[in-house]
Amino acid sequence: MNTPVLKKNASTRTSLGIKADKRKYKLDSAAIGFSLLSNKRVTNVFRISCTLKEDVEINKLHTALSNILPRFPYYRVSIRRGLFWGKWVTNLAIPEIQSERQYPCQYISLGRKRLLYRIIVNINQVTLECQHCLTDGYGGLIFLNSLIAEYFRIKGVILTEFNGIFLPEDESDPLEYEDAYERHYKEIKREGGVKFRKRSFTIPNKLEPPGVFHLSKVIVSLESIKQKSKEFNVSITSLLIAIYFESLKDLQELLYKNKTRKIKPIRLRVPVNLRQIFESKTMRNFSLGVRLDLDSKMDTKPFRERVVEINNLLKKQIQPSTFYHKIAMNIGNTKLWIMQITPYQVKRFFARRGYYFISAPYYSGVISNLGKVNIPDQLVKYIDSYEVVVGPSALHKERVGLISFEDKLVITFSRLIKESILAEIFIGKLEELGITTFEQ
Repeated sequence: MNTPVLKKNASTRTSLGIKADKRKYKLDSAAIGFSLLSNKRVTNVFRISCTLKEDVEINKLHTALSNILPRFPYYRVSIRRGLFWGKWVTNLAIPEIQSERQYPCQYISLGRKRLLYRIIVNINQVTLECQHCLTDGYGGLIFLNSLIAEYFRIKGVILTEFNGIFLPEDESDPLEYEDAYERHYKEIKREGGVKFRKRSFTIPNKLEPPGVFHLSKVIVSLESIKQKSKEFNVSITSLLIAIYFESLKDLQELLYKNKTRKIKPIRLRVPVNLRQIFESKTMRNFSLGVRLDLDSKMDTKPFRERVVEINNLLKKQIQPSTFYHKIAMNIGNTKLWIMQITPYQVKRFFARRGYYFISAPYYSGVISNLGKVNIPDQLVKYIDSYEVVVGPSALHKERVGLISFEDKLVITFSRLIKESILAEIFIGKLEELGITTFEQ
């Protein structure tokens, strides 16, 4: 097993490319939030998998991991909890590659000796499971693709282009450490306090015990769904969000049929990669969600109108001004004097209750699209598909992850309930629209 070689007479931090800059060891607002909220029920762990067309050679993959880790020094960290805040501390451990667990996205505990990710191999599939404190889907995908690329370089594949990967011999750019939220933080006047709205519809089915986490998926033709989105003159993401909404709408009607319960609004959260909006090279977290408030009543609006409505809502919300306000609120909360003097464990206690009673109940679900994966052409013939799994939540009991590669768009449904009824409704609507699905 290869181990990173540190420069002689150099400090660990300098050898890893980490300058003596305390800002690089300060948690960003996203890392603070995820570290406060994470537990065995809400793990805040996401999963990205790459399925190869051949079985994985574990020894070569471990060598590849050892080779690329020095290129990602900002991921060679743990979180050390202090009296008031947590902070990053260097952790040079090289993780052992694990076999597939019974359930995905298991809790990754925090602590100064704990790595915040794990690498898993299941026959021909390589998986990265990552605590969201560390990075978002963009950073995780680059890390996984760089690992896959180095693995095939060890196997003798010659790369002549390096799209979407980092090479072991390259120096890390200091801007990759950046707290991009802080850089784009602007003090914007708050628009009043917390607005308490009517709670959204959430799936009422009984939760499985902590640690039990079910997964369903469907693979569809990217070309087929692209043609359908052109037919409606909307984006692929808007089309799939509309199908998700309609599936939740049908499920609520089915569950509340002949019952006295009042119909609740359906609101969806859609994470957005802010690197597409603001200039940043950061490999830490830099994403925020937009909320889609849709009709409260179960109207009979035609699907075509629903898709256009959602497409327009996304265009309206995905603007710099929207995220300046969100960044200002998130960072502004951490700068409040009461937050500065409140002990970490007390913050954690109130953060979790705020999540359960103020934030999460106002969403019906989450749908996250990592987009199309781009890798060097020399690697395409060795890879079959990718998939992304959005971590579990006790309130949003079924979440949807989207990612595409070549002509395969993989849709995953991650849930904390036994029943797969929402996934079944969603897949049925794909078939109704004539969208081609591949056999599993």
